[in-house]
Amino acid sequence: MKKKSKKKVDTIEKLAQLTADGFADMDSRFADMDSRFSDLDLRFVETKEMLKNIDRRLTAVESKVLGVERRLDSEAMERFDVKSIFTRMERIELAVFGSKRI
Repeated sequence: MKKKSKKKVDTIEKLAQLTADGFADMDSRFADMDSRFSDLDLRFVETKEMLKNIDRRLTAVESKVLGVERRLDSEAMERFDVKSIFTRMERIELAVFGSKRI
């Protein structure tokens, strides 16, 4: 009978060893996952910084485009000479109606 109990103890010890080995393996797997997540965290920080730089550059481009638009608008207003338009209208009225219209 003692042999049977010894066998059970031996089996229980093997089961305990297998369980301990399994958990040891899980610890190393969790450690690997932790390192992966820390790498991902670093990548997210780097990506966030890159997006901030892109946002700054885009803002600078937008402001330059706005400045160019303002300059073009001011040049167009300078070229738009109201006096010359009235002179042209007077010539057209004279040609069409024979006199200036008020």
